[in-house]
Amino acid sequence: MQRVTTDKGLGYTEPGSPIASSFRDKGCTSATNSVRCLRRNRKLLRKYKLHQNRDDNSEITQPLLGMASTDIAKSHDGTTTTSNLDDESFNVDNAAARRVLRKIDLRVIPLLFITYNLNFMDKTILSSASVFGLSSDTGLKGQEYSWVSSIFYFGYFFWEYPTTFLIQRLRVGQYVGVNTVLWGVVVAVTAACTDYGGLLIVRFLLGVAEATTSPAFVFITSTWYTRSEIPFRTGIWFAGNSLGGVFSSFIAYGLGHVEHPLHPWQWMFIVLGVATFLWGVVLFFFLPNSIASASFLTPEERGIAQQRVHASGTGTEKHAFASAEAIEAILDPKTWFIFSMSLLTQIPNSGTQNFGNLVLKGFGFSSLDSTLVVLPASFISFASITGAGWLAGKYSNITTHLVCIVVIFPIVGSAIIYTGAGRGVKLFAYYLLSTGSTALPLLLSLVGSNLKGSTKKMTVTAILFLAYCAGNVIGPQLFKMDEAPHYNTAFEAIMICYALVVFLAMGLRFYLITVNKRRSKEEASIHGHEELAQDDATDSTAKGFRYRC
Repeated sequence: MQRVTTDKGLGYTEPGSPIASSFRDKGCTSATNSVRCLRRNRKLLRKYKLHQNRDDNSEITQPLLGMASTDIAKSHDGTTTTSNLDDESFNVDNAAARRVLRKIDLRVIPLLFITYNLNFMDKTILSSASVFGLSSDTGLKGQEYSWVSSIFYFGYFFWEYPTTFLIQRLRVGQYVGVNTVLWGVVVAVTAACTDYGGLLIVRFLLGVAEATTSPAFVFITSTWYTRSEIPFRTGIWFAGNSLGGVFSSFIAYGLGHVEHPLHPWQWMFIVLGVATFLWGVVLFFFLPNSIASASFLTPEERGIAQQRVHASGTGTEKHAFASAEAIEAILDPKTWFIFSMSLLTQIPNSGTQNFGNLVLKGFGFSSLDSTLVVLPASFISFASITGAGWLAGKYSNITTHLVCIVVIFPIVGSAIIYTGAGRGVKLFAYYLLSTGSTALPLLLSLVGSNLKGSTKKMTVTAILFLAYCAGNVIGPQLFKMDEAPHYNTAFEAIMICYALVVFLAMGLRFYLITVNKRRSKEEASIHGHEELAQDDATDSTAKGFRYRC
């Protein structure tokens, strides 16, 4: 990165950018000459947007969203070399870049949002089914319901890393579509289960089928969007979870009134299974596999879309597996901070998802009422996820603070439920638990915006979701049937887990700030930077790369 000062203030340009190329064309081959060149050539200032530097920890700032790069490297002796890329063929203004972004948003985000909506409904409809006869019809007793909840994540765990490898190798849009069709079939077949063994089998297979969704969406988001755009877009599609809770509650309430030889819980699985199957067909044909093959963009727009993410420091079209990147991911301390926080947030989150209706029934609500009383929790979760995502995108270095904020409310809520109170107070406390689900998309946005290298990013994503699986296996086991309806062990564990998340989030923040400061000091002592090829650099080796915290 080159640091330049103009009458507009202090800013940065990325080596290899069109503005750097223009410096070269004007004979501006040093930092000092670049400043003079800018002052002499006002056309450069009008033609390119020079981003203001906000702080030393900010991301690499591209000169203009959507502008192509000329490969440029400055050697230690100050000479400059460039490739033969033609900048003029890609010269666009901010309006064109915004237009492309809008087209991407309208095509990609709704598909991800609706898929995640169905993902949540199909995964958690078990909670509604549990109060409409599933347990009695299948003869569940003791902790068997807890294991039916947990076995889903054994399947998820089993397929998580293999599927992250396939996401890089296959056409991701069609791969997600096929997986969605398969999980729809599994959900519908659940209605035919008559015993504990059958439920274990279909729930395990459902975990396998759904294991692809989240890592694929992290991959897609980081492929199509810049670092500053990733948190909010991740928050939007992840918020499909929350609205999924709203829709599943209405579906459960409506089907709960059905009088038919098939019981209400069976209809819940049939309706959602068929809907998911049909949606999988839509994904197969309409979810784009990559920017390069996106038919909804013109060739010029595809060029703009590719350069947007390349300039931001995270985008890549290189999807081959690199073992060195996988090893780097395993040895990176960031990976294990994220692993630990994912584990600790999912232990409480999974328990309240799978036992939510039973907990509310324990507060004194009927089976039908419990499906509606949970609605405010879904709306709170939706507002929390989208709001935190927007803030994390707007302010680059507050994500770890946001993680702390969203888990404080569940700490308070679980403490109130644990100590005991009237039904109204307990219900209010239960709603406070809803913000805890916001922590995971914030962690996903940290992965998407802080990691470079396709294999490294997908390896860390896989490790995050392995922790996600482990937490979701442990969580339901803390809700002991002999402690119903109070579940004291579970709510005590929720308090402890979220308190540890606060500690780890601050630890990660301190680590990232320390690394950023060290890099700034090391790079300031170097006369020039060697620009690494976009697809060859990871976040640990890319010059000028700074972590968001």
